[in-house]
Amino acid sequence: MKKLYHLPFLFCIGVIFGIGLGSWLEIANMIIWLLALFGLLASGIFFLLKKSLPVLAGIFIVGACLGLLVINQATIQLDREREVDKITQEKVFLAKVISEKDEREKYSRYLIQSGKDKILLTTNKYDDYAFGEEIFLKGKLETPTSTADFDYQGYLAKDGIYLTMAFPEIEQKGQDNTSIAKFYRIMLGLKSQIRSNLIKNFPVREADFVRALILGDKGTLGQDLRQAFSRTGTSHVIAISGLHLSILTIFMFNILLGLGLWRKHATVITIIFLLFFLLFIGPIASLLRSAFMAIIALVGLSSGKIFQGERVLTYAAFIMLLQNPLLLRYDVGFELSYLAVLGMFVFKPPFDRLFQKFHMPKSINDTLTTTLAAQVLTLPIIISNFHIFSLIAPFVNLVILFLFPLILGASFLWAILSLLFNVSLLTIFLYPLFNATLNFTLWTGSFSFAATTLNSDYQLAAINICYYLFCGIAIVWWKRFYRKNLTPLAKWNKKLEN
Repeated sequence: MKKLYHLPFLFCIGVIFGIGLGSWLEIANMIIWLLALFGLLASGIFFLLKKSLPVLAGIFIVGACLGLLVINQATIQLDREREVDKITQEKVFLAKVISEKDEREKYSRYLIQSGKDKILLTTNKYDDYAFGEEIFLKGKLETPTSTADFDYQGYLAKDGIYLTMAFPEIEQKGQDNTSIAKFYRIMLGLKSQIRSNLIKNFPVREADFVRALILGDKGTLGQDLRQAFSRTGTSHVIAISGLHLSILTIFMFNILLGLGLWRKHATVITIIFLLFFLLFIGPIASLLRSAFMAIIALVGLSSGKIFQGERVLTYAAFIMLLQNPLLLRYDVGFELSYLAVLGMFVFKPPFDRLFQKFHMPKSINDTLTTTLAAQVLTLPIIISNFHIFSLIAPFVNLVILFLFPLILGASFLWAILSLLFNVSLLTIFLYPLFNATLNFTLWTGSFSFAATTLNSDYQLAAINICYYLFCGIAIVWWKRFYRKNLTPLAKWNKKLEN
């Protein structure tokens, strides 16, 4: 019965599995309750018989049933919205701006709140409203509609948004002057100043690239750049997620170690840096989750407790999905964050062993292996969401990801220094790096054989299943190899034999 210490972990895995299953398949509550009863009875009977494996299986079934019930409850309002045609009604109401301006090529967007309702507001590109500002709106309030290519309803529902409003008449009324609102406006002011500094110091293309990297302004990127990143399998570079934040924190952590700090001190300083970065970007739910994942990755990797980190990560995902089960299907950032950090835990050790042969400095080796490990499990998610299978992604990613930590760290350093000093000299050194990265991406993305479009869901499903099956086999093999050959006891025995 010693294996029963796995019970909490397997229960959490079961809940996550159930939420995932229920996100794509509709299963009646009656069947779920019957399965849960079967799992409980089987667990109780085999516990009395002192059979640990059937008990664990029963607890997994119970967890999966709980996950199914949770996702069924969460989709009630979304299902109700899907059953009706798009509703449009004229409304006049007062609302508060609860996000910063999301500027796109031809328009801007804000998230506003009226009572308990969150509304996605679309305005003219040059309209400007501050966080916490009260506005009076008159226009058409609509329910979002999905298309064959994009489930817009589910995408908005994960953030509690069930209404949209486009280009209404707006009258500014006043501001929220609480301490939190004032502090957030100060942070947004600094962010706006950095945005302005980037536009002044770099050409448009390079400025838009850095804005996407460190400010999250992906909407301003030109169509040619977005298509090139997609065709080369490097779209993750311009989307702030757990992958993005994890690479930034590991890069910062290695710099601090290189300066002579102890691991414990470097970890604390890096976490403070990450929290500052989070405040700087803004308290967006997806970024909060990404930062949480990045902190887990940093603590796990810095302590050396790789396999225990997997468990902590699973418990974190369990808590987040119980709070918002729609994340697993409709939040690509959550998927990328979880899989990127999981990839670091399970694939960094074998990459470390592989790259030891090249005798690179430890800081460079750690940054490179961490970046590569974070990529392994996220590739199918990128393919599934963009429906593009990049044939040259491994080659391009090897080049881009070697430079990416430097680009990301240097961009953030430039942004901070631009608030304090004239950064013209630093700009001269960084511009060739940004320019070469973009030219390389555009060049490789222009090849006719660079990528192929996958329109069939069956093709995507087959690729994902085969890929993750291969990854699963690789993980099992590595863990067995590690325990047999690389644990401290195995190393000691090997020395004795020699």
